[in-house]
Amino acid sequence: MASRAEQAEGLRKRAAELKARAQRMEAMDQAAERRRLNHKKVLIGAAVLAAVNDGRLELPLLMKLMDKFCKRKSDRALFGLEAQ
Repeated sequence: MASRAEQAEGLRKRAAELKARAQRMEAMDQAAERRRLNHKKVLIGAAVLAAVNDGRLELPLLMKLMDKFCKRKSDRALFGLEAQ
């Protein structure tokens, strides 16, 4: 039979394993949420571009929105906007 010290060590080891498992599960949930959010962003972008192409949204209005939204130099360059 294991001593109390050995039992305590076994419990500590099990607790550490459970904690690591919980952290992995949380990381998987966070990754899934990031994927869902990115998918939403892609769909929104596609819908906006379709609206521009169909004439339901004026390109100058979209560019004005992007001018306010884009802050990074590389993002602004992507849309042909001047650096701020």
